[in-house]
Amino acid sequence: MNKFDQLVKLIEAGEISSARSSLALLLRRRLNRQQALILAQCARRLIAPDKALKLLHSYVRDDSPERVRTNAKPAEISEYAIALSMFGASQEALKLMDRVSPIAFPINGIHQAMTYIRQWDWPMAEIKFRLLSDQRYLGEKHQFTVRVFLASCQLHGSEDLIGAEKSLSKLISELSKTNFGFLLRSALLLRGQAFCQQGSWQKSESDFLQVLSHAKRYHSPDGIALAEKWLAILGLRRGGGAKAHHLKRLARARDQLQQLNLWERVRGCDLYLAQVTKDNKLISHLRAGSPYPAFQQRLERLFGPEKIGHCRQWLMASSEKSSSLINLDLSTLKHGQVSYRLMLALASDFYRPFTLVELHEKTYPNQYYNPHSSPLKIHQAMTRLRNWFEQEQLPVSIFENRNTYNLTANSPCLITFGPLEKQLRPIIEHMLVKIQKKHPKYFSTQQVIKLLKLPKRTTLHYLAEAIEFGRLQKQGQGKNTHYLFT
Repeated sequence: MNKFDQLVKLIEAGEISSARSSLALLLRRRLNRQQALILAQCARRLIAPDKALKLLHSYVRDDSPERVRTNAKPAEISEYAIALSMFGASQEALKLMDRVSPIAFPINGIHQAMTYIRQWDWPMAEIKFRLLSDQRYLGEKHQFTVRVFLASCQLHGSEDLIGAEKSLSKLISELSKTNFGFLLRSALLLRGQAFCQQGSWQKSESDFLQVLSHAKRYHSPDGIALAEKWLAILGLRRGGGAKAHHLKRLARARDQLQQLNLWERVRGCDLYLAQVTKDNKLISHLRAGSPYPAFQQRLERLFGPEKIGHCRQWLMASSEKSSSLINLDLSTLKHGQVSYRLMLALASDFYRPFTLVELHEKTYPNQYYNPHSSPLKIHQAMTRLRNWFEQEQLPVSIFENRNTYNLTANSPCLITFGPLEKQLRPIIEHMLVKIQKKHPKYFSTQQVIKLLKLPKRTTLHYLAEAIEFGRLQKQGQGKNTHYLFT
């Protein structure tokens, strides 16, 4: 048995630490094309998509108009696309996945559907899973995986609660005779949700408690957190008092999911919390901080377009103290330039950090990712953006953790984006409240700049609009100009 076969055996045996060490040693070798593909497949199974991209880039990408080599093999394209999807570069990944038949390469079809699920696009995911559902050539585990996620799409996409419940009941019966504990737990969790939405409280609670027991027995932190989340949601939907207790339980589950970096589960917690509490601020936060069109459509269905609005604001490090204001449309960042696009990318999702691959896709939407040169381009863009934060004296920084990146604020900061005519009034009202606390009678332009740390041009624009709204009066000229509250 050669070293490559030994690596595959280690992965199949679940000896992950030994497999990673073996992969690192094999990556030092000079590899032929087939060996590179085998290692890329192993890297994907070991959650190391960066290695898969480097191994396959030269075999998949070129400088032709299609940017895909004519001799690229479907297996290579599939593995390369899966690695991109794992990094969050969904658009580039989906374009490549469309080139590969899900019938010939079912793992490609599964990851294509999962890519849609990560974007909350359950209807598209259901279409892709249905293409695979009748394929008997799939291995037993892959067959069960497709059936579980297809039921999930029925539940969350087409909202066929009865159909999903029946499919899941049959699955649970079959999975209980296998060693696929994760899939059994997933099926029980989904059936519990179907029962919950139908008002079958006892059946729902029974399923969720089974999930909790199973997760504790097999030491699964994510399983425990998800069971706690749904037990809390069940309690809130069932009513009957103890609302405060269930809200605290949901908050604890949310914190656990956040610690586990299960960002979409955290977003899901907030979505259900918004449904229960009808909290306008939370609804606006979900709308402004979720970049997926399918999720936006779900919000509109649940709350109505007039409820969620179209203004995008992000209040970071919220407190009662004065907030700095950053309006990207009035900032010194030039529209369309790299720093502006990178800022929009980093501010597009309030819930999760970004990988370099995903930031590249958002910042350079018409360029394909190159694992050898693209990281440097993004790092250089981040350096320029950090310099802009410092130059403008903004309390914002780019935080790096385990090769992911997100915006953080050192003090309260309000970032606004989008159509100014729909945003200016609430922004200016927010600004005037801060000013009036410090200067209750009158104030100068320089005092506003110092207090809110705004560029002069932005400050003058806001003050002019406040006069137009009838909130301020202007007195004096030049250096003697002052503003009074009306």
